[in-house]
Amino acid sequence: MFKTKRKTSERTKALAKADKYFSLWYRSNEADENGIVICCTCGKIMKWKAPDASTHFGHWQSRGIGNTRFDPMNGGIQCKRENTFQEGEKKKMEAYLIKRYGEYEVRQVEIRARISRTLNNFELAAIAAHFKKQYERLAKQKGL
Repeated sequence: MFKTKRKTSERTKALAKADKYFSLWYRSNEADENGIVICCTCGKIMKWKAPDASTHFGHWQSRGIGNTRFDPMNGGIQCKRENTFQEGEKKKMEAYLIKRYGEYEVRQVEIRARISRTLNNFELAAIAAHFKKQYERLAKQKGL
């Protein structure tokens, strides 16, 4: 028997595109003039666009939550080890966010994360377009 290839849904494609441009924008925005970023939970020094895809945008509140998925105050730069294998080091991430944005702002993210919301394809396309434009502007400005 032949295995049939599963067709990727339009929603999955739209979500992947929005994730891609949000992450590109955030990581390049955080990079210094040499393209260096630092893991916010372990301090590892990395290239913002590592060829092995080891530099991530790590989410504090679950990435599956529509209200906070594309919120820059819901995460930071993380190495692959911390984000993937250490489950994001949520307590360290929270401490980092409080230090960076303040207790009040972090609690607002936490409140928004409790409100269930599914982003539709139109919203995801708008998010992707917004962050793509921001990334392209930043790439030109920084010479990336």
